[in-house]
Amino acid sequence: MLNVDDPSELLLNPDVIVVFGGSTANMVAIWRVHGIGHALRRAREDGAVLSGWSTGALCWFEGGLTDSCRPALAALPDGLGILFGSYCPDHGEEPRRSWFHEEIGSGALPPGLTFENGVAAHFVETDLAEILSEDEDARAWRVRRDVAGGALAESLATRPFGGQGLGRVPPVGVARYGRS
Repeated sequence: MLNVDDPSELLLNPDVIVVFGGSTANMVAIWRVHGIGHALRRAREDGAVLSGWSTGALCWFEGGLTDSCRPALAALPDGLGILFGSYCPDHGEEPRRSWFHEEIGSGALPPGLTFENGVAAHFVETDLAEILSEDEDARAWRVRRDVAGGALAESLATRPFGGQGLGRVPPVGVARYGRS
């Protein structure tokens, strides 16, 4: 329990909001009950940088692939929707890769992005500005449904992260330039 009347008040004037891993389904549901989803949208519109990894990256999208709903992986079609499409963290791990492609191919998830560990995306507003990678071999993909009901994965260009390594830099960062 928070010690404030309105939990969304905690998000009125942040410069950066970082969301860590956990249960995406539970987190988004609790945020909706307390109006946090709307507060996060307002914070982004006011210029805050939204970022996160794993659950903290997935939550910003319309949906994605998660293991927070049941013991197995499942489509989560109701993320916050701040970013369009879907997202799958840890793309290098099977069965995540195959399952994400199947969920997009079936139409359970909208087209989306997926990254291997060590890859980060930078969005400006809702537009993908660039993809950074700490390892020149780490990759990112855009996955979309094909006409036959399968999925097509397009490899995306990445830019090396200056050889310093991403360390704890989250894989998804959303920024709006020109803070009010």
